[in-house]
Amino acid sequence: METSKTFPSVETPDEGYQKTLKNFDELLPTLPQTKASVELSKKVLFLKYEDVKKEPLGCVRKVAEFLGVPFTLEEENKEIVEQIVKLCCFESMSNQDVNKLDKRYQQRLVSNSDFFRKGEVGDWVNHLSPEMAEKLDQITEQKLQDTRFNFH
Repeated sequence: METSKTFPSVETPDEGYQKTLKNFDELLPTLPQTKASVELSKKVLFLKYEDVKKEPLGCVRKVAEFLGVPFTLEEENKEIVEQIVKLCCFESMSNQDVNKLDKRYQQRLVSNSDFFRKGEVGDWVNHLSPEMAEKLDQITEQKLQDTRFNFH
């Protein structure tokens, strides 16, 4: 019998998906905060993972500007933005020792590797059926319908 790594208390990945749908509001308690944040958009910066992957340098600059500390010409010339992107990229973060399974913690219900798949945009197709993705999209659209947030 196949056991789900992501949802260890269920027997199969499909059962884990069904459990997620059933408990969607509990698993994503940030949706009300997301709605409020969109309404107060000058105080919250939204970046989409797809945009960060496509234009990481521009996104790092956006974060710095949003925080009120844009990069100086000297920092740009020293390639500080590039260094930040290199240190914060998926490959670098997922290969940090702290994110590798420690022998002392092998009994964990959720291993560190469950938090890092491939870091690729669209990798969900390897984990969700089209029907599953459609249902999650419907729920998310419903929860965010009164906001200006666009997740497409």
